[in-house]
Amino acid sequence: MRRIIDFFIIPLVIILFLIGGVIWVQHSSFVHKTVEDYVRDLKSSKVEKRWFAAYRLGELKDAKAVGPLLSALQDSSREVRWNAALALGSLKDKRAISHLIRALKDENDGVKVCAARSLGFLEDEAAVDALLEILKSPNESVELTAIWALGNIGSKKATSFLEPFLENPSQEISFQTACALARLGNARGKSLLETMQDSPQPEARDAAKEALRLLGV
Repeated sequence: MRRIIDFFIIPLVIILFLIGGVIWVQHSSFVHKTVEDYVRDLKSSKVEKRWFAAYRLGELKDAKAVGPLLSALQDSSREVRWNAALALGSLKDKRAISHLIRALKDENDGVKVCAARSLGFLEDEAAVDALLEILKSPNESVELTAIWALGNIGSKKATSFLEPFLENPSQEISFQTACALARLGNARGKSLLETMQDSPQPEARDAAKEALRLLGV
């Protein structure tokens, strides 16, 4: 089990891509750039320039980047859309909510994951219905991120939709569901975490203990 209590999930393919990006940046002619420079780079013909610009704008956290990043959610490159969705979560600007909700219908599951993650950070109940919809996804990373986001948003409306996932054969899904439900004050979620503290698997045991500590339940 991956010990990620808040489960800021990015699929392995995205992680590998970002690692590759870091290597590319280290070997490129990197110079200090302003927000305006990166906004211009979002329109570059080079994909690597566009996705890196989106990534950096998320790090810089300047509100001037919101509009250009919203446009980048429509980029032809999935890598650019991944990074734009993640960056908008870092900026925590409510203007992004409706756009990120639409991104949950992207053809690429990685974009859905990144959009759901950012909606979880934005903690707005306007995203609840759309997140409930992607709980039906056959992609486990999409499911896990939606579960985490619903728990982080804290809407009681999600409770009855989440409870069936406690019985999921995937330990990661049942664990993340228990965390989400415990955040929502649900006794079944807390009970499962307490039970997992006695698991014969050290990682599951430690994850449950840490989850209960962080959740304060």
